[in-house]
Amino acid sequence: MKRVSPLALALAVLPASAFAQGIEIAPGIVVTGDVALQYYHVGGGDEGTLLDGDVTLGWRSASNGALSFGAEATFDGLYDSEADDLLANYWASVVIGIAPGDIRIGAPRPVIETMSVMPEFGTNRLVNLALTGISGSATSLLSREDGGMTPGISFQTAEGAPLSWGVSYHRVEAASTDVDALEGVLNYSTGTTTLFAKAQHLDPKGGASDSALSIGALYEGGPLTLAIETGRSDLISDTDFGRLHAGYQISDALKVSGDMLYTDSGSSNTLWSLGMEYGFGPGAYVSAGALTGDDAEVYDLAVGWRF
Repeated sequence: MKRVSPLALALAVLPASAFAQGIEIAPGIVVTGDVALQYYHVGGGDEGTLLDGDVTLGWRSASNGALSFGAEATFDGLYDSEADDLLANYWASVVIGIAPGDIRIGAPRPVIETMSVMPEFGTNRLVNLALTGISGSATSLLSREDGGMTPGISFQTAEGAPLSWGVSYHRVEAASTDVDALEGVLNYSTGTTTLFAKAQHLDPKGGASDSALSIGALYEGGPLTLAIETGRSDLISDTDFGRLHAGYQISDALKVSGDMLYTDSGSSNTLWSLGMEYGFGPGAYVSAGALTGDDAEVYDLAVGWRF
């Protein structure tokens, strides 16, 4: 966990203000991302402000049909004013495009983050980060404690085919020990429905290894989105979990969603979330949400830009 710096905040905010909509800044060079300022209030009186930035700068050469080259650099950071801390990941890799897919070498983003089709839980970005150890990328979560780029290699099949898959390996220098982290994703799409599976394995040096496995399905038909995921994760504690998601696009600008997360690690807990998002202008949006559980209530309001 690193103390926030003005430079890091500037890097998080600058691309959103400089490029309002999806942006090719030079031939083959594209900036994409999502930045948001979010206020949250926790039942009991605690409150704070989050500054969340996920920005990628990518370059790809022209392909000759069999081989292409590129590079990617990503800043993914969340600053919490209540804790006065910046939790950040820095990813950067060389991309080698071959007929079956893309090989990334250096510090590539884990494949669960780049290929997972399961919608995020609710609207609160801090809660989403906390739930990463259950159904998200444990590599990404551990890497935030790394203090720098996490070396690794990944492969993802080319887009467009009904069956897609990817694997990634990283060597994480965590606070207590080094960890070998392996992730895999398998997606099978048939029109409006995608079936998926995600697997993770962590092997800490001198310690016992842990794994996680989940399967699920995503339906996207017209204005309606439905998703379900179930699995078991031993990464934080032995936890069985189930997730449900429903979203409805009321208009071109307005979307509402609801989520449920059930966990059982000896004692059970259920979280419920309702949210809405309203888009305006080229990529700008506002969102609001409420989350409640057996021992938690969180409310949030955010303004952000996607590009």
